[in-house]
Amino acid sequence: MNLADARATLRVRAVETADRDGILLPQAVRERCTAEAGPPETPDTVGAALGPGSQAFLARRAALAEAELLKRNPGLDAPVAGLGLGRLPLWIAALAVLTAGFTSALAWKNQPLQLLGFPLLWLIAWNLLVYLWLLVMPLFAAGGGAVPRPLVDFVTRLLARLRMPRWPVAGAGDARAAVAAESATRFLRDWVPLQAPLLAARAKALLHAGAMLLALGTMIGLVLLGLRVHYMAGWESSWGVTAEGLHALLHTLLAPAAWITPESVARMPTLDEIRSWSFQEGGRGGHAWDLVKLFVVATFLYVVLPRAALWGLARRQVARRRESFYAPPADDRYYRRLLQSSRGAGEVAAVFFHGLEPTAGLRARLREALGDELGGRVALEFMPRVTYGDEAGVAATLASHDERERLVAVFSLAATPEEEVQGELLRQLAAHGPTGGESMPLVVLDAAPLGRFDSGGGFRAHYEDRLRAWERFLKGHGATQLVLASGQAGTAGGTPP
Repeated sequence: MNLADARATLRVRAVETADRDGILLPQAVRERCTAEAGPPETPDTVGAALGPGSQAFLARRAALAEAELLKRNPGLDAPVAGLGLGRLPLWIAALAVLTAGFTSALAWKNQPLQLLGFPLLWLIAWNLLVYLWLLVMPLFAAGGGAVPRPLVDFVTRLLARLRMPRWPVAGAGDARAAVAAESATRFLRDWVPLQAPLLAARAKALLHAGAMLLALGTMIGLVLLGLRVHYMAGWESSWGVTAEGLHALLHTLLAPAAWITPESVARMPTLDEIRSWSFQEGGRGGHAWDLVKLFVVATFLYVVLPRAALWGLARRQVARRRESFYAPPADDRYYRRLLQSSRGAGEVAAVFFHGLEPTAGLRARLREALGDELGGRVALEFMPRVTYGDEAGVAATLASHDERERLVAVFSLAATPEEEVQGELLRQLAAHGPTGGESMPLVVLDAAPLGRFDSGGGFRAHYEDRLRAWERFLKGHGATQLVLASGQAGTAGGTPP
């Protein structure tokens, strides 16, 4: 999935995940976008990621949903806009680097060239060290390169603060602002780690271009200055450098430049000339125009050409990363639900009965209640009944079935919740349940078994006591509960049957 499609897909995903009530994007609009996107040509997976057919469907639907989202909420464009640098700052930076190199050459306008401090000598040395580091760096980068989570959280908070949409703070605007803020945070939390490889590739391209422009600016400045002044060169060193050593260094470093440069244009200084240029030996320096031209040619060979090639490779890497920016994971609950909805399948919920006989009447009441709770298109898969003491065996049952979007545990409200029994079942379901969304199962409490106690005035108190015990128990497990009345529909809060 390319950069643009990934941004739209993750953005819509963040909004739909945060906007459960359809404040920013109504449910009817979402379903229309799914229908208009059409079913995937070839629903597929490649390893742990969705394949090209599934990705194309997600991209088409995201484009439709994003257009509807921005039409209804224009200010929501703020968290995404402006995350790139733009071309103008890059051109300004390039001009500044080129100018810096050009003006650095003017420092030698009225003084002799210090051979050991000559800017092109140090530019060549620095770039050779960089090339060496680029060769050995892969040996130290085998550990992975994932973005540290604290850094992701910091950048997410910073961008969310800078790019948060501004909504009118009044009435329904409060809810709209809260949903917009949550969706922006969710989007940035997904977006920042994905941006890291692309930003690293862009940084490489910028650094190679900057090094090339700095060298070009310095070369141009020295050549233009040499047309107006007579360069004088000399040297001195407190590090024990001898004339023989300096002569060997220059001949080694400038050999390729001297080999391709005719002697009528520039020649290499001799050892006697190097000795006579020593300020420490009382020399006054010598004419260095030939030496400057050789340094310019050597800089072109050592810096400009390699950096231009590295810049081109980095640009190709940027283009590849933009085109293969994001591979949606196949186990993500949000994507699986969309793909199933596009084929008319809806969600699939695996239902586990514990301590209850899954009669036809109970299944019918459960279908009606879960249809209202999870959406009318949910499909229920009734799993084998779980008996007391066999809660740990659920792991094997889940391993032998396809992963489902929802896990539902059905308990009797008349039962007393115990950590070793019902708690163990919840822990097993949470550990082996869906990994792309909510990890805790939905708990349905069947109130029908309490009906046989409905014979006196104390029934309501007994019912409420039992319900509070289950609420405390499920709160400790972070599970959501649904009370299934003895009639048909269930209620989240619970009403006596």
